[in-house]
Amino acid sequence: MTRSAHLRLTLASALTAYALVHADQQSPAPADALVFRASTELIRLDVSVTDGDGHPVADLQTGDFEVFQDGKRQPVQFADFRTGGSTSTSTRGASTSPGLAASAAPRGGAALASETAARRLVFIVDEVQMQFESVAYARKALEAIVDGGLQANDQAMIVGSRDRGATPVAFTGDGALLRQQIESIHWLADEHLRPGDDSRSFVLNVRRLGCQTPGLADDAMDPGFTYAALGEVSSVVNDLRQYPGRKAVFLLTDGFDVPCPDYQDSYNERLRRLSDLAGRSSVVIYGLHTRPFSSGVRMPEERPTSADIRGPIQVDRARVNGLVSDGLRRLAEPTGGFARRSNSPQELIAGALRDQGSYYMLAYQPPAGTFEGKKLRYRTIKVVVNRKDLHVRTRAGFYNVTDEDVLLRQ
Repeated sequence: MTRSAHLRLTLASALTAYALVHADQQSPAPADALVFRASTELIRLDVSVTDGDGHPVADLQTGDFEVFQDGKRQPVQFADFRTGGSTSTSTRGASTSPGLAASAAPRGGAALASETAARRLVFIVDEVQMQFESVAYARKALEAIVDGGLQANDQAMIVGSRDRGATPVAFTGDGALLRQQIESIHWLADEHLRPGDDSRSFVLNVRRLGCQTPGLADDAMDPGFTYAALGEVSSVVNDLRQYPGRKAVFLLTDGFDVPCPDYQDSYNERLRRLSDLAGRSSVVIYGLHTRPFSSGVRMPEERPTSADIRGPIQVDRARVNGLVSDGLRRLAEPTGGFARRSNSPQELIAGALRDQGSYYMLAYQPPAGTFEGKKLRYRTIKVVVNRKDLHVRTRAGFYNVTDEDVLLRQ
């Protein structure tokens, strides 16, 4: 199918499923008069806007937003405020198409699919690289969330990182099944580093894999993660493309950073490609750093436990200084999510769920040539609002590759 034929087919589907306004109209038209102009190509952005106390701001209009691509201002076509995965919106601009693809609508594989009322949530517990206590607290926190922290129509999945991307996404709203998924997540002493016995450590093998040259090519969008937590995130993000609407991935981990400084740049590039794929799938990633804050000084009762079932007590800069893992930030923040740390995993999860509860869906018209060029190029995005003291989060950008081309390469 040619590109023009594909576009005509997509537009026919759009006219059947949705009502869009003439781009040159100055005010919204009645629903039965809405049409889509074939010359219009839009890019969708999910944008979180909160006040200084972290509460969502719900009264912004289309004119309150400005979008900058590669530093240049672009016209915003519309902005709809949404709650959860609901299709019920307050129209604040010239268009109300919830199916615009995350990068290059209407030319993407995820284009023109209607959103459902249910939130789709995936919780990934990085039990392979977490301390024993972190896994135990994470399980208790997830049990509390399942028992009272989810909405009635939420669809969720809870999985560990041990299968390294082998677990397909299967959502459920059944609390009993979710608790069974939590029970399947457990800490294994043999997988963790022990003093003088690193040869059989799965964690050590993971670090070696992270040191390998990823072999990134200009025409490839595969981030190359196939192991442990990042492999699971990659697998989940790809699976979530088939589901309409906005989705969320919550990664509970003790933090991760590049294991080999010699490959810092290529490792960061792999993380950026993964975050771009998440954006194309309308997936927001929340990095929940579960390692507790500590002064780094071992208490007397902790000193003899370096070789017991909990594994060695590792004291790193992030743990001592109370920082969030840099790798976790590089993964989550470019998707429009956040990376946070707390001694309470339940508080971390609850905060991320609140953040996922509402957002604005924006669409803007990109400049000509955005998706042209043989060399892979990252297009940066920045969204600002014209009101002071508000915090705005959205995806950091995208590569100059259409969704259609990404699907052909997978």
